[in-house]
Amino acid sequence: MNGIKPTIDSLALLVTLDDPAGEAVAAQRIDEFVAFNPNIDRKIENLELLRQAIVPMALWAEDSPHQFSKVILDIIDNRLRALEESKSR
Repeated sequence: MNGIKPTIDSLALLVTLDDPAGEAVAAQRIDEFVAFNPNIDRKIENLELLRQAIVPMALWAEDSPHQFSKVILDIIDNRLRALEESKSR
């Protein structure tokens, strides 16, 4: 799974299921998506695109019990932070 569409579809399913146990799956999908491009700037761009796609899901799922979409956004933010740190070294 390398493209943004399959990644978004996979994450959207996890948001719909709202299962906190899906965090490892979400992290794996995000990491696979980011690993697709070796260029660090492109990785950051890809994560930003993914984040933009997930934000509406987070707003839509605001009333869900586990707020899993926010877990996904946290994973994306953590990956972005790590890439920015490695880029600045």
